[in-house]
Amino acid sequence: EFIANTHVTMAFAGRMLSAKSLASKFHKLQGCKVAVAVTSFLWSPTHAALAVKVSPTTTVTMPDGSLEQIPVPECENSFSHVTVWCAPGAQAFLSNRLPALVDSGEAMCVNIDPEVTMMGTIRFWNQQNQPIQI
Repeated sequence: EFIANTHVTMAFAGRMLSAKSLASKFHKLQGCKVAVAVTSFLWSPTHAALAVKVSPTTTVTMPDGSLEQIPVPECENSFSHVTVWCAPGAQAFLSNRLPALVDSGEAMCVNIDPEVTMMGTIRFWNQQNQPIQI
């Protein structure tokens, strides 16, 4: 099944990071555009994902109309990616295992050279995979 609401999970509230910490870390970036470079395509019989690099900065329009470069926190996921497909019944979060599956020969990887850059929007998402405003 193709994933309709694709995204890069930069961080998530839970055991390692509270919702309050997550909000303070990203709330100023909410709604900002950020460059995302696609570096490779990985797939297994159950999952497919695009490996990505998120730009370390984004440009924000300040209240006075000036533009300012501000840092984007590093992705806390060890495999920065966009899951694009899951087999029926497969859980999307298991696409995190794709690099290890490539290493063991159980999945495939094609590097994308040159990288393809697209723009994304920084948003918060709830447990039901819906965008929310903080």
